[in-house]
Amino acid sequence: MEIFITSHLDFVSLQFVGELDALSSVQADEAFRQLIESGKFNIHLDFSALEYISSAGIGVILSHQEELSQNGKGMVFSGLSPKVLNVFQLLGLDKIFPICEDVIQAEAYFATK
Repeated sequence: MEIFITSHLDFVSLQFVGELDALSSVQADEAFRQLIESGKFNIHLDFSALEYISSAGIGVILSHQEELSQNGKGMVFSGLSPKVLNVFQLLGLDKIFPICEDVIQAEAYFATK
């Protein structure tokens, strides 16, 4: 898996390419830690190139949500394939996290926070 980081005015985008599974979740966890340690608490997760997400990948995301929320910020998702969206819906994550179409909607979301 590859992770591309793009800074925007009010948030940071993480684009995940490939599979977010047990092996790559360590890499994702490190990316989250670096952003949070540098004071980046608004995070857009771009899943447009994500092919698969495992429970380990979901676990990494959930493990950082509380810290982001404590700082009055959070995560927004975009580009979920039908397969990944189905996982989110089965777990009820679509009720917890905002899901946008793209980075432009994510930008609008963070502009209101």
